[in-house]
Amino acid sequence: MGHGYLPAPPSRPAPSEVPPTDAVVWCLALAPLIVGLLTYGSPGLWWLVVVVNLALCFWDEKLLKESGCGEVGGSFFLIPVYLFQRAKLLNDDPHYAWVWIATFCVNVVFLSV
Repeated sequence: MGHGYLPAPPSRPAPSEVPPTDAVVWCLALAPLIVGLLTYGSPGLWWLVVVVNLALCFWDEKLLKESGCGEVGGSFFLIPVYLFQRAKLLNDDPHYAWVWIATFCVNVVFLSV
């Protein structure tokens, strides 16, 4: 019986080779404004902002783990804290945290009327 050569199956890139994307975190930063505009005039849908923010945090955390960057720490219920911790973890400027705070304030002041 001969030993045939079997090519190695294609491998996934190592976690450190996959850079994390900022697309989800920027969606998170703009989520209060976007969801606020979509639910404008429906005060009973305030919880949708919370659900969308949490879902985007979980998704972003998953992407960070898959890229090998580590974990932020699960501070999902305090979105600005999560965003500042993410920026610190990635040695990034926390622009998206400040944008989230601004869009949240716009949502509360202008869209909750």
